[in-house]
Amino acid sequence: MGKMNYTKIRTIDKPVARIALGSMVFTVRDDVTGCQWMEKTKKDSFLLLDEAYELGYNTIDTAAIYADGESELCIGEWMKHSQNREQLFLIGKGGAICRHLRPYSPEAIIRDVMVSLDKLQTDYIDVYLTHHDNPEVPVEEIVDAFAYLQGKGYIHGYGGSNWSDISRTQRAVEYALQKGYPPFLVCEPGYSLAEPVYPSWGEREENLNHPSKKRNLAYYQETKMTLFTWSSMARGFWSGVFDRETFPRYKDTWDQTCVRSFCHEENFRRMDRVKEYAGRIGATVPNVALAWLLNQPLDIHPIVGANSRSDLVSNLDALDIPMESSVLKWLNLETDERPW
Repeated sequence: MGKMNYTKIRTIDKPVARIALGSMVFTVRDDVTGCQWMEKTKKDSFLLLDEAYELGYNTIDTAAIYADGESELCIGEWMKHSQNREQLFLIGKGGAICRHLRPYSPEAIIRDVMVSLDKLQTDYIDVYLTHHDNPEVPVEEIVDAFAYLQGKGYIHGYGGSNWSDISRTQRAVEYALQKGYPPFLVCEPGYSLAEPVYPSWGEREENLNHPSKKRNLAYYQETKMTLFTWSSMARGFWSGVFDRETFPRYKDTWDQTCVRSFCHEENFRRMDRVKEYAGRIGATVPNVALAWLLNQPLDIHPIVGANSRSDLVSNLDALDIPMESSVLKWLNLETDERPW
């Protein structure tokens, strides 16, 4: 079994797991029958969180809207029960759900941070991000709000998720520097070996393995911006459960966002290559797909969901798979020449 390794984000003196745990399906309910997005009872959620923590997953990605707000409640109750808050690195997101406030306005961001602190039963969130971007809100206003929150100690770092217009990210970085504020530290785009044919979460989402986001990818490579990437396994496309031959059996019952966004011919071509390479090195399809991300020339922390301890263990195995640039390009269909 592989072993978790850690990095640090500049200005934050706490280890950050190389692979972050997604928390979209955690809840505090005893029965989740018929509840959209809620797949785990409170007991299930606590068990998986315990197992993840035991295996070294100290970094948890959550958001105000996950599981209709219950993800934060669950994590807060679990941390209180486990007495491990100081050992955890929490990523929070919000800014959109305030009915009477402009989405991602300073007022909405500050309000959501305070609500999240209460749900998480903590005095601070390690890194807080706007869940999406609102181009109608000046970047400067957003950064001012984050600087205020960090000055009060409510957050220890900030950034943006799905800031698809990279010029706004650049301006946020520059403005924080000009004002002498704490830096704009983190971005959270979508990224996996599978290219999204259709957006998973809306037209303004930021997914780096899409031709329209080459400029974003280049900026992150140049600046070494810390990235936490969502849909790192393409919502189950890289689960290893199906391939192009067996996909028809799963098409109607599999996650329909995955089917719509990722289950297309170009990605099945990538899957053919992943299967070939996995067989060559004695790995699994999920291992190779995750290793592809981990070996990108980026400061990257994939966010990966898990349904069981075996999923958590499998993720760690990907940390031990090195990939040369030629392999990365071949798997992503950038060349047809096999690198061996």
